[in-house]
Amino acid sequence: MKKILIAFVLSIAIISFGQKHAFAVSVTPSPKASITPSKTPSPTSQTPTTEKLNEQISDLKEKIASRVAQLKLVERRGMVGVVTDVSDTQITLTDLSGNTRFADVDELTKFYALKETESFGISDIQKGTKLGILGLYNKQTRKILARF
Repeated sequence: MKKILIAFVLSIAIISFGQKHAFAVSVTPSPKASITPSKTPSPTSQTPTTEKLNEQISDLKEKIASRVAQLKLVERRGMVGVVTDVSDTQITLTDLSGNTRFADVDELTKFYALKETESFGISDIQKGTKLGILGLYNKQTRKILARF
């Protein structure tokens, strides 16, 4: 019983002494001050910093809108086809429907062979090879940026 009483007294002491008090930075207006109408700045008398801030906000809105539009153009997609042409940065293939598709390759593209012991890269791809490509499809350019 003594232990419970001591723990209770200690917890109350810690709580009461551990409280922090907050004080206002500026003086709170009195009720009389709220009766008089406050003076608001007219839109024409904005300070230069406010105008600059509004301009920065507008620029940021435009950037966000353009980025959202770009993101709507790109989706994850895959394709399967037979290689018709290969360069250092692009693979052209014909899909199962007979359509010509283009896949861009960059330094982030990872190549995998059927046998894990073999090393495989873009230089190993030849005409007539059947490939499966996963990546980011751009609806505007109708190309896929290969990732795998």
